[in-house]
Amino acid sequence: MRPAFYSPNAGAPAPLPLLTLEGVSARYGQTRGLLGRPGASADVLRQVSLSLHPGETLALVGESGSGKSTLARIVAGLQPASGGRICYRGGELPADAHKRSADLRREIQIIFQNPDSSLNRRHRIGRTIGRPLELFFGLSAREREKRVIDLLHAVRLPEDYAWRYPEEVSGGERQRVALARALAAQPRLLLCDEIVSALDVSVQASVLALLGTIKAQTGLSLLFITHDLAVARWFADRIAVLYRGELCEVAPVEELFAAPRHPYTQALLAAHRPSTRPF
Repeated sequence: MRPAFYSPNAGAPAPLPLLTLEGVSARYGQTRGLLGRPGASADVLRQVSLSLHPGETLALVGESGSGKSTLARIVAGLQPASGGRICYRGGELPADAHKRSADLRREIQIIFQNPDSSLNRRHRIGRTIGRPLELFFGLSAREREKRVIDLLHAVRLPEDYAWRYPEEVSGGERQRVALARALAAQPRLLLCDEIVSALDVSVQASVLALLGTIKAQTGLSLLFITHDLAVARWFADRIAVLYRGELCEVAPVEELFAAPRHPYTQALLAAHRPSTRPF
């Protein structure tokens, strides 16, 4: 039996990268100079070019303020870029999520660091998970109820959690709820923005192991943002390093750890001294 989050095209061979970023730049606002005249804007990303292949996990690492979360929000259509373009499955991706087709919004999902900010406290967990099922697939109430239970089981939560409110479960469980909601849309691309950084180490391990299992079952592609190099080494296929909005280096995990080329990557690895596994 196929799991509730199964995507019928997941894992199919693809001649092109799933996601391609070409010279993506972003800046925040404008500073004001003397007499209130417009000044220079603050660059957050500068000419970032990346690709992500079907079924791949690409970790995006760098210190706070390097532009990692901004990049994820741009891909999700939640924030505009100031330059460059993004291609998804060979076609240019509209910058604004509201201008994307329902299929594009369904296929590209994002999970944030703090599930409290993305889960409605007034809604029971079952309603939260069921919303994408109603929005994208038009399932009846009875069909949604069954799929919600399947999704809860998929993220290893009891089915009676469907009747609970977010405040009645732990932080790690709320992150599993956020994952279940994203999977309900049957995405091809999942943007994970520091999704385990606020969790205890043991909870991190269980969430990452769960996500790895789901990825193996569905062929899901992940853009996995983290500041933890040990997590990136354990979980990712390739690592992209950002420094002050610029892409320093992209390489397969073991290659990057064995022979980092950029001085910033070398300094980052020397500072963190990660182990083979983070747990």
